[in-house]
Amino acid sequence: MNNLIQNYRIILKELVSTCQNIKTSVKIRTPKLSDLELVALNITSEYMSISSELQLFRCLKGTELEQRIERSVYNKRKRALFSYIEKIRICLSGKFSDFTNVSLDPLSDFGSNTRKLNEVMLVFSHWNRQGDI
Repeated sequence: MNNLIQNYRIILKELVSTCQNIKTSVKIRTPKLSDLELVALNITSEYMSISSELQLFRCLKGTELEQRIERSVYNKRKRALFSYIEKIRICLSGKFSDFTNVSLDPLSDFGSNTRKLNEVMLVFSHWNRQGDI
């Protein structure tokens, strides 16, 4: 199993627990990969700095996700789900800002923002070592 699938499962688990209440449009046919799973795949590829769909689908080759979505379908659905993805991003950023006091105000003191950002990164690295992220 590659790192993409491991990270995908962790991110999907977090999205299911955090963003389950965000609804999307009703589909005529039920897709093999749900909207939330597609968003998790998208966020995972961004997290792993996979910049192209070609590279993403090369990483998916030989995994259980390869049979669940095609490249053209992924691209069309990702574009159609833009507003849904943005709602999820807002939900996740709200969750992250709940446990931190990071100010993103560009007019605020740069030094204090750096210190707060370092605290957030320390929390993320602690989660990563525990396997929570």
